[in-house]
Amino acid sequence: VIPPIRWRDQSTSPLTIQVTDTPATPTGTPPVFIEAEWDAPTALPGEQRLLQVRLLFREDLTQGELSHPDHPDAQVIQLGNQTDFTRLINGQRYHGRLRRYAVFASKPGTLEWAPITFRGLLLGGPARTLRKRSVTGTIAPLTILPLPDNAPVPWLPARALSLSERWSPEVTTLKVGDSLTRDIRLEARGLDASALNEVTWQVDEGLRLYSTPVQRHTRHTSDGLVGTLTQSWTLVATRPGRYRIPPLEIQWWDARKHAPASVQLSARTIVVEGAPTTPLEVNSGAGSGTPSRSPETSVWIWQAATGMLAILTLGLLYRLRQTPQTSSTTGGRPALRLGPKSDLPPAPPAYQGDPAAFLSAARHWLDLLADLALPDSVCGQLEEADRLQRALDAAAYGPDCPGARPDASQLSALASKLKALHRNLKRTKKNEESPELQE
Repeated sequence: VIPPIRWRDQSTSPLTIQVTDTPATPTGTPPVFIEAEWDAPTALPGEQRLLQVRLLFREDLTQGELSHPDHPDAQVIQLGNQTDFTRLINGQRYHGRLRRYAVFASKPGTLEWAPITFRGLLLGGPARTLRKRSVTGTIAPLTILPLPDNAPVPWLPARALSLSERWSPEVTTLKVGDSLTRDIRLEARGLDASALNEVTWQVDEGLRLYSTPVQRHTRHTSDGLVGTLTQSWTLVATRPGRYRIPPLEIQWWDARKHAPASVQLSARTIVVEGAPTTPLEVNSGAGSGTPSRSPETSVWIWQAATGMLAILTLGLLYRLRQTPQTSSTTGGRPALRLGPKSDLPPAPPAYQGDPAAFLSAARHWLDLLADLALPDSVCGQLEEADRLQRALDAAAYGPDCPGARPDASQLSALASKLKALHRNLKRTKKNEESPELQE
């Protein structure tokens, strides 16, 4: 009996507590046991099934080893690390370890599983003694059904599938020699990225398509795998005309609705105008019928491009001198800054003997800079490199000389300009991050 507590003229009531012996362990609840549970008893080949394995114990676990499920006709992937939990069973508090697995069966049939085993040392009992424990837990068979009659080809069973695209720049009118970048992203819930097929599409003659290596990524969640496939293409306009990019459709199997489904990207029309962005005249070689350039023609093209860039640069400098300086307090635009948290693109591509691949990679690299807030000190370099890249594109893919190879010296000059631009960007970013180092 706990006596009452008194304070001045007030008092609590006495409290009676009855202490009994520790109850015996209820029948059917051993000190350590294993549970295994599927999210569904059946699946289709390649469809994700989730398996939860739980180790429960009411004594103190000092060390132990829990086996993993395995089957020769299935791929078993553990989802993240195991997690801890507690559960009250028949008045007894149990601690638990939970593991989640994503399971993909390869063919129809019934998958019989070997038992899950645990061996370890636990501290328990009235005397708190260390005891060896060894238990097993059964995994229910998993039935793999045959493919349905209306299964799409290729077979792609997912819980959800999304298809998206991004065009850069976001325009539908080009000039000969201009280029666009198209990024397509395919994401599937309930599938590994390796199960996603590459996306393919075609363009009409008059457009050229260059692709970059496919990127795949798989992340683990509590609901299973999420696979992502990302592809990028550079589209170069080589001939005036009106071109239709066809719609893109991917068929898949909705594992939640148990029905076929599809995702689409809409068609797109691109208009290519006749005049190249930077006019360059290229003469075709005679005799063989294959477009070619003589050394004199290549030198003339390079001199013309250099002269045009010099004239444009002088004009820009003259305009800047004639424009009065304004401050931010009077409404003028302050110089743009990269900012300490801005991410620079990776190093620019180097010319390694393949003109088409280099021009495509250079276009993609310059397009990445278009998304940055660049300082005025490097805008001139960027415009010069951009004009030269477009000029070489127009010379190589223009209607007057389709398939001609640009001169190696011009391509090397473009690579040098890209490298110098990247160095200037890095130097500017470093100065802005450490203003105290500037004079």
